[in-house]
Amino acid sequence: SGFAMRLASIGKITENFSDLLLCDALRTNHFTNGGDVFVTNNLESSPNILTSDFLYHRAPVVISPRSGQLSFRATAFQIGTGFHIQASELVAGAPCVRAVVGGVELKLVVDTGASAALAVNPDVKFDGKNMHERVDQHGVNGERVCSAIFQTRVQLANHTFGAVEVFQNQSGLAHAQGAVGLGLLRCFDLLINVDSVGFRYNGLTPRRTPNAKSGSC
Repeated sequence: SGFAMRLASIGKITENFSDLLLCDALRTNHFTNGGDVFVTNNLESSPNILTSDFLYHRAPVVISPRSGQLSFRATAFQIGTGFHIQASELVAGAPCVRAVVGGVELKLVVDTGASAALAVNPDVKFDGKNMHERVDQHGVNGERVCSAIFQTRVQLANHTFGAVEVFQNQSGLAHAQGAVGLGLLRCFDLLINVDSVGFRYNGLTPRRTPNAKSGSC
């Protein structure tokens, strides 16, 4: 069987027609019995993704970057305590949460497929140090987006970071003011539910891009 799927990336939205494949269940650190339906899709520079729909069907899901674990239909024991819960809304199928970036509260897409710590739209005004560097990002839809690099203070959930790398993209996201990527999300265990996202600081530090170039876009 097959269907049409709309995929939003950092600077482009595409619609793809994909095949559906009934397969054995995806195996994680907690073995899953039964089957899964997977979708074929050509993604630029990315072999595969687990979509929000996939995770929501198995909620609650715990993603633990520091220990490298992914738990579907997590039990109370697997979830543990200490999560700061934020209500979320969907933008292009992905959850959005609130964060304070350079003194400004923003609505950000939670994008575990993005390597950057934070990316914001070109019209966002925030207090930050211009590093006079840039980076060329490549999205899964094949687009290229130039981004100016800043550093600023960021509060996400109940934790504040003194200096986080922020990309200000030449093109922006619709219905959100930017995205928080793995460069910052790695600092938290994530609790994914259909209508909320939980954050628990795990002690890791935000990552910076190794691909910065001098100059501006």
